[in-house]
Amino acid sequence: MPTNNSWNNAVSAENVSFTGGTFIVGNDATDNAISIGTAANAGRTLTIGNVTGTSAVNINTGTGGSAITTTNGTFGVITGTGAINIGADAVAKTVTVGNTTGASVLALKTGTGDCTLVSATGTLISALDTGEITLPLTPAFHAKNTVRQNDVTGNGTNYQMINNTEIFDQGNNYNNATGIFTAPVTGRYFFHMDNEVLGLTSSHTLGFMVFNISNADFYNFGMNWWAVGGAANDTTMAFTCFTDMDAADTCSPKISIANGAKVVDVNASGFGGYLVC
Repeated sequence: MPTNNSWNNAVSAENVSFTGGTFIVGNDATDNAISIGTAANAGRTLTIGNVTGTSAVNINTGTGGSAITTTNGTFGVITGTGAINIGADAVAKTVTVGNTTGASVLALKTGTGDCTLVSATGTLISALDTGEITLPLTPAFHAKNTVRQNDVTGNGTNYQMINNTEIFDQGNNYNNATGIFTAPVTGRYFFHMDNEVLGLTSSHTLGFMVFNISNADFYNFGMNWWAVGGAANDTTMAFTCFTDMDAADTCSPKISIANGAKVVDVNASGFGGYLVC
């Protein structure tokens, strides 16, 4: 068999082996096809490289792309304790795993390790092998106010609650200067608020809490909660709602006490919420 000359001969069925040295195929600048084991009806095992020593296999396709196709077979990548990287360089690309046809199944298994989904912004999903799942970038907030607001309602005035101390604001969507939450994305949100109301009298026979939301207002009415023998009374009020919001919609918590003088104070209060789905 020639070793240095250009040739185009078919090798017979006998086994051919090459031992030692460097074996080079198609390293010239000519555009040609190199086929290995491509006969349509020939069943064979093709082995490249081995699992001993420091064996390495590099497959480079330039701008031509690369495809590995099996027919009803199993395609496996086994690296022992080595890492498996797919598209891990710094070039932007689309990575697709699986498809949406038939009964396609995708199983991701991490053993005793944890699993994370990360974007350029940060960790989107963190799943521990013990089952706990967190969504570190999902909008969520809670704020409070511990300063007593004097004479803010009682005559039907809708008092805008401004909870100016943030406990947390995941996503930075709550404005503690205005007391308003702005939805960063379209979705379904859950909100809660609570108030300690002081200085109520028997004439204050109607009260409500309201979430003023761009799509709709949600009310929680109460009557004569505190009217006891004409004496001033204190009470606590709490309210929750679950609603849809569009991106840039706002939610403002308010409280109103009516049918009396504007002598009602709001003491400790709280407002919070999060994106559900």
